[in-house]
Amino acid sequence: MNEKQNEHGFGWTQFEELTKNHFYPISLQKAKEKEFLELEQGRTSVVQYASKFMELSHFAAAYMANEILKMIQFEFELNHKLKVTMSVCPYSSYQEMYDTAINLERAHNEREAFFNKQGDNSKARPQDHQN
Repeated sequence: MNEKQNEHGFGWTQFEELTKNHFYPISLQKAKEKEFLELEQGRTSVVQYASKFMELSHFAAAYMANEILKMIQFEFELNHKLKVTMSVCPYSSYQEMYDTAINLERAHNEREAFFNKQGDNSKARPQDHQN
């Protein structure tokens, strides 16, 4: 690697590429790219999904070439409930989309907890009246 650094035109981009190839052999890079393409939110939180998304995105540069591609890829594998809700709004950045997904997930969880509590209360009431 040292001899490459002395070459004319060697810059940060070339250093990153050399370092990546040194620590991540091509076979591992391809495996990580495949993992990125198969990544789904599923039952994980938005924060966990986004963290893994960003971690693996380094191995899938073609899918992260610009903000629009990044947003499309992120939204594509969100869980169905969030994806449906988010699909009706335009987003100008990945960060805006990510923030919205976190807020929607929180709101969905609060709504679900509220209705679960309401259901528990309605089940408990008939027993209270029997005594």
